[in-house]
Amino acid sequence: MELRAVVFGGKFAGKTSLINAVFGKDLLPPKKRTAQCKKLQGSVCGRELTLVDTPGWWKDFPLSDTPEFLKQELIQGVSLCHPGPHVILLVIGIDTPFTEKYRKAVEDHLELLGGQIWTHTLVVFTRSHSLKDRTIEEQTEKGGEALQWVIERCSNRYHIFDSAASNNESQVRQLLEKIEDVVRRNNDTYFQIEAKILEEAAEWKKTVMTKASARELKLQEQMTQLNKEVSEMSLNPEHHGDEEVSQTEPETSDVGTVQDEDKSTLKLKDQFKEMLDREWSRREEVLLGRVQEMLSELRWEVQSEP
Repeated sequence: MELRAVVFGGKFAGKTSLINAVFGKDLLPPKKRTAQCKKLQGSVCGRELTLVDTPGWWKDFPLSDTPEFLKQELIQGVSLCHPGPHVILLVIGIDTPFTEKYRKAVEDHLELLGGQIWTHTLVVFTRSHSLKDRTIEEQTEKGGEALQWVIERCSNRYHIFDSAASNNESQVRQLLEKIEDVVRRNNDTYFQIEAKILEEAAEWKKTVMTKASARELKLQEQMTQLNKEVSEMSLNPEHHGDEEVSQTEPETSDVGTVQDEDKSTLKLKDQFKEMLDREWSRREEVLLGRVQEMLSELRWEVQSEP
C-alpha cells in the first residue's frame, strides 16, 4: 500500500530530521532551513512512502505575521501528494514549551488547508530522548491545556520519535502503523483540500510570477543602461578632462608668458584628470550601489507582495 503524508510544523520542530530518519538517509540537508516544499519518495519497511517537507512558521507568532508566500507554499505542498495526503504529520518538539501562542499558531496554520484537516492529522513528538524517565503521557499533561487541546483535536492520535536514535527501524515501523491506523479510521480515504483554496493559491502564484517577470525585465533594462554609462565613463575619462581644461586655458598673444602658462596648463590638466578619475570611480560605486539596491528590492517584493 502506498502511503502519502505532508509534514507540518513550526521552525526547529525537527521536520527535516524526522524525514531523513524515516528514509534512513540524508535526503535533505540536516542543517538547512526549508524554504520551499519538497516531495520525497522511497520504499520504507516494505511500503511505498511519499513525504512532503514544508517550511516552518514561528511558533509564538500569529498567522498574520507569516509572510503570504509562506502561507501559499504550505497550501501548495498538499498538491504535491496527488491525489491527496493520507495524513498530515504535525511535528512538535517534545522539549519545547507549548504555550497558548504556540497552540494558536498551530491551529491557524493547519486550518489554512480547511477545517477538515484535523481528522487526518497525527501529532509526532520529536526528540523523545529528552523525556528521560518520564512517559509521554506525563509530558503531555505537563504541557498544559494548550497541548491537550491539540491532542484532543487530533482525536488523541500521537506518536513519539527520536531522530537521533542509532536504530530507527522499529520506531519507523511503528510510525507507519500509526499512519495506516489514521487511514483506516478515515475509511481508507485521503485528505482533499477544497478546490477553492487551491485555485486561490494557484492564482496568487501566477500573479506573483507575472509581477516578478515584469520586474526582472525592468531591472535588466536598467542594468543595461547602467553598464552603458559605466563603460562610457571608463573608456573616455581623458576626453571629459580635455573638455573641462580647454575652457580654462587662457587666450593671450604675449609670447613671453606662453611657456609659463603652458606649464601651468599642463599641471592644471593633470590635476583635473586626477579629480575626474576620482569622480568616475565614485560614480561607478554609486551606480553599483544602485544595482545592489534594486536587486534587494526585487527579492523583497517577490517575497512580500501578493
